[in-house]
Amino acid sequence: MTGDDYAVTFFKDSSDAKYSNFWRLTNTTNNEVLLDSSKVYDYGSEAISTMPTEGFIVKVSEEIPSVGEIEVESNTAWYNALNTKVSYMGTDLDAVVRLAGARGLNLLNSTYITADKLRRVELKFDEAAGGKAYRYLNGFAGNVFF
Repeated sequence: MTGDDYAVTFFKDSSDAKYSNFWRLTNTTNNEVLLDSSKVYDYGSEAISTMPTEGFIVKVSEEIPSVGEIEVESNTAWYNALNTKVSYMGTDLDAVVRLAGARGLNLLNSTYITADKLRRVELKFDEAAGGKAYRYLNGFAGNVFF
């Protein structure tokens, strides 16, 4: 080991229609890229697929993006769980719920939103303000359909 600092960064593989990414290992002390555009994801495996780099071997875990479930932290049943769903309008993930029966919105699947832009969203309700929900949208651009 050299005593330097290192970073593993991820970037999208735009040549694939489905979500896929590369990773890069950089020595941040001298700003030198040591491994670039790697798709070797062998974390948890005893196999060694990459050469040692400056005295260590990098093992990266592949994380497949997904659209989560609704989590509610409340004692009050304020919504109908059977009729509440999370939908994803992008085309690059397979295991997601598409919009259905919402005035043709199920046909509006898009390449604008992609898995690398997914973020965790929290809606917080303020009981003191009569239960109003204040929404949080990260980097939103477009129209709202109601």
